[in-house]
Amino acid sequence: MIKAGKIKKEQKKMAKNIFFAAALMVVITYIITTPVASAVEKIPILLYHNIKEVIQADEDLLLNITPRNFSLHLETLKKNGYNTISFNEYYEYIEKSKPLPSKPIIISFDDGYISNYFYAYPMLKRSGMKATIFVVTSRMGAKVNDGVVYEHFSWKEAIEMQDSGIIDIESHSDTHRDMSNSSISDMQFEMRRSKYLIEKNMDKECNIFAFPYGGNTLEAHNLGKNAGYKVLCLLGDAKASNYKNGIVTLQRITISGDWTGAQLLKAIGEN
Repeated sequence: MIKAGKIKKEQKKMAKNIFFAAALMVVITYIITTPVASAVEKIPILLYHNIKEVIQADEDLLLNITPRNFSLHLETLKKNGYNTISFNEYYEYIEKSKPLPSKPIIISFDDGYISNYFYAYPMLKRSGMKATIFVVTSRMGAKVNDGVVYEHFSWKEAIEMQDSGIIDIESHSDTHRDMSNSSISDMQFEMRRSKYLIEKNMDKECNIFAFPYGGNTLEAHNLGKNAGYKVLCLLGDAKASNYKNGIVTLQRITISGDWTGAQLLKAIGEN
């Protein structure tokens, strides 16, 4: 007769084998079903600013887009197989060869307008997409009466978005000064103070800097790196970012608020 202890031992061994087999199947299924880019040379980085229901005739379409059209852009990207990533994920890909999803793309917003919180944030959440918002730290929570054209979201709202994992808050300087014609001390102040305020108020690392107006110089780049930024963003408007050019010269494509989905895809394709 087979002893009861031996039967129990065999049963435990069988259960253990079944568990490992099931775990292996989960891993294999994940690998098979998760789209991964084999080699990514260029990544389009889209740049938006403000979202508003009605855009007046005298308002710049490079700075404004309606919620309806922004939603159309997100739907277009999703239908055409684009997968949003963060700047930090792009950095990890370039510096550490960490894999990216197929057809990666980065969505970014400059300035930190309240419309990003009320419109972009929930729309991205519903779409299962992510974005980076570059904030001007001296304008956090600023109202129109404070001298800004459009209201800005607060630190509290910034923290909520950051904690969601959908939005990453990074630096667009402290006062939105053009770095292409600023003194060394002014550039250092803009970069270091904004980084300090973001890290202090949000309890997170601030590693990405977007130059206001796209203005930059070699000196500004060096100051940015010395301030502790890992990634520096330009404007470009005519090129997608090529990893061969490094992580401190990222080009972004400014999106026009009147672009259709087809026009958006054409701009991405041409870059």
